[in-house]
Amino acid sequence: MPRGEHLRKIPRAERARRLGQTPLSPGEASETLQVRGPERVVQALKALPPAERGRTAALGLVARDYWDDPEKMKRELAEIAELLYRLEDLPRPVRWLLARLGVRLPPILEEGA
Repeated sequence: MPRGEHLRKIPRAERARRLGQTPLSPGEASETLQVRGPERVVQALKALPPAERGRTAALGLVARDYWDDPEKMKRELAEIAELLYRLEDLPRPVRWLLARLGVRLPPILEEGA
């Protein structure tokens, strides 16, 4: 083995695969953040996989931004539901929140489908 051969840089995708992780998609970012809140909320967030944690945070930001305008919140959440539908991944708490706000889901996303 030539000198320094073992020091070659492993491509990012290969490094992620070896660590059992999924490489970031274009437009995605990953950060280490501190979360402060009720213990049960923090534990629930810790239990979620990273991608689902990001979706949960996105929904929370929509709820915060449009709290005073329920109609606008419904429109924003419907758009997020459509995006998650395309990703074929709509977590159960998201279904519940959308149902409570009266957002109609495509039939394939209805509970029990």
